[in-house]
Amino acid sequence: MERELLERTLDGDLESAIKSLNELCLGSSAELETVFPTQPSTETNGESSVVVVSNNIPKNSAEWIEVFVNEMTSASSIDDAKARASMMLDVLEKSIRSEVSGVVDILYKEKMSLKEHWEKLSKYVVVLKQGVITQHARLKEAESRIEEVQLLKERVKKLESENYSLKFHLNQGQQRYPTMDRFPPHVF
Repeated sequence: MERELLERTLDGDLESAIKSLNELCLGSSAELETVFPTQPSTETNGESSVVVVSNNIPKNSAEWIEVFVNEMTSASSIDDAKARASMMLDVLEKSIRSEVSGVVDILYKEKMSLKEHWEKLSKYVVVLKQGVITQHARLKEAESRIEEVQLLKERVKKLESENYSLKFHLNQGQQRYPTMDRFPPHVF
């Protein structure tokens, strides 16, 4: 912010302007602390660690946008805005990681469950294939037996008709030559 703008806004009282800016910075930091409380700065590779309280984390994109906009508008300088953006991005990253790790666990369990189900189904498929092969062999055997029975029935009919015709010819022959009945058959 420009110095003249601050002096005009606060009627030339620079001390009051500094105090207002500090309150503004502290106020927005306090708001951010209520949403995202931080631990005391412990140096780990030059970064401070942020503890995320899960019940205060925004749940959807509109809430995240609101928090980002509030933080950026309450920044007093470019460096402050960068620091706030960095902290917000860290919190967002941790939030995403925690959500993703939960989803990954659920998906892994679901994958393992589906894999077990698939293995059971593949065993059933093998059994069903063997059953189908056995049933097919039995059907072929039954078809061949049915064909054999049909052939035997046809042969029986043919033999019955031949037997009938032989009986008929025998009866006709006996009626023509009745004398043959009088002589014993072994003589002739």
